[in-house]
Amino acid sequence: MRARRTRAMRAIYGAGRQGQFCLEGLRKHGLDADFFIDSYTPNTEVSGLKVYRIKDVPNPDSVQVFVAISDNVTYGQSIDGVLRSAGFREIYDIDYILRNYEAVFLNFSEKPVVWYKGSADGRVDTSGIKALRSLLKDPKSQMLLNRIIRFRSNFHHMNYVESDNEVEYFPSDVPFHNENIPLIFADCGAFRGETVAAALENWKGPKQAVCCFEANRFERENLEACLTEHASKTPETHFYLCPMATWSSNTTLTFDGSMGMGSSVVPGAEGAEGGASAAEPTASPTQIRVPAMPLDAVFQDTPPTMIKMDIEGAEIEALKGASSIISETAPILAICLYHEPEHLWEIPILIHSMQKNYDMYLRVHSLMCMSTVLYCVPKRDGRAPTPWKGRPSPDSLRVTGGIRVV
Repeated sequence: MRARRTRAMRAIYGAGRQGQFCLEGLRKHGLDADFFIDSYTPNTEVSGLKVYRIKDVPNPDSVQVFVAISDNVTYGQSIDGVLRSAGFREIYDIDYILRNYEAVFLNFSEKPVVWYKGSADGRVDTSGIKALRSLLKDPKSQMLLNRIIRFRSNFHHMNYVESDNEVEYFPSDVPFHNENIPLIFADCGAFRGETVAAALENWKGPKQAVCCFEANRFERENLEACLTEHASKTPETHFYLCPMATWSSNTTLTFDGSMGMGSSVVPGAEGAEGGASAAEPTASPTQIRVPAMPLDAVFQDTPPTMIKMDIEGAEIEALKGASSIISETAPILAICLYHEPEHLWEIPILIHSMQKNYDMYLRVHSLMCMSTVLYCVPKRDGRAPTPWKGRPSPDSLRVTGGIRVV
């Protein structure tokens, strides 16, 4: 059942690229929008339409809302919940839109990014998929892999893989077994700190330290404000802002911060060994040279108990830079697999080469199989390393290059 075509007021939630893709596709189905709703953009107008904050929308109970971004509960209360509490009643999420409005799906697919860029032949590798399948622990992961392969092989809206609406990086159906493990969290690709609240809320053991790595200086102020707020509420936890990229060696990288959450390292722009001590400007106003360090060098005394990576395609280099931590202490891992087609199988194979005693789980938390995440949890058969015994207090934690936020 599609949204009614009667000319009620119609809005698109999300005024960024995805919102504009959605608008273009809906127009091909004869559905125009009257305005955008967005909680972050500084723009007051996008694509000729006015942009409202949620609280400023008049008569919300008579407005159809098409949500153009994933309703990911990592970011606190769900978008659907926020909209309904503000009085909106007719809400269509992005999974519904992509399944039911082919032109919207095609509009997304014709602007290939992340895993679906390049030819279809490069999206599935038979030997790589076979190796990945042998590593996955549970039936849900196996079933999800089958659906991902079908979607990649026949890129059609009827094969679309819906997101699971679980808490990203802390899904309830992955057994983390962290009840007695103190959290020392390496959040690589922290952006504005959205994952920090999820970590503090969902980690079952004591929360010792949160270390947020973010190379995008344009979001540094937002991230610091987020950590300052958490530090005031949970003084027993230590928070560190690490203004750097994570990589396989000490170096400098050119970072393009113009794409918000999609900002990334510029390919082929690695600098000299040794790195920079702070961000340096470049000729481009949106690009900077940033220091990069391997996690093995950052955590020299006390390794993290959980590592999350969502670093726009730099995951393999960063994992290589954490090889000692992974092989010696087996932290819980939550690693994004969606930035490059081959990451789906190459990253699990790489991790398995470093640490054999992981159970691996595959989950999809966002639209178009973005936020496809691999979870690696130490096996409970007694063979895996147990790095958490006798761990020092957070007062003795030393985070090289990190700034303590209080």
